[in-house]
Amino acid sequence: MNRYSWRTFGLESAMVAVAIVVAFPVYVLVNLSLRKPTDTSSPIAPTTSITLDNFAGAWQQGRLGGALINSVV
Repeated sequence: MNRYSWRTFGLESAMVAVAIVVAFPVYVLVNLSLRKPTDTSSPIAPTTSITLDNFAGAWQQGRLGGALINSVV
């Protein structure tokens, strides 16, 4: 008896579609966070020059160090 049926294939296809729908915005978010602010190419295109300066700038502008200490206390 074959346990793999059309119903199983349909369920797997639905799960793959849902995974793509969930993963795509995460990909765009990470891609944009690693790109230089002067890079104006499409958000879908992979970033060619990766930088982590955006994280340092967000940390300083949002004063996340003080917020982290406040949360710990």
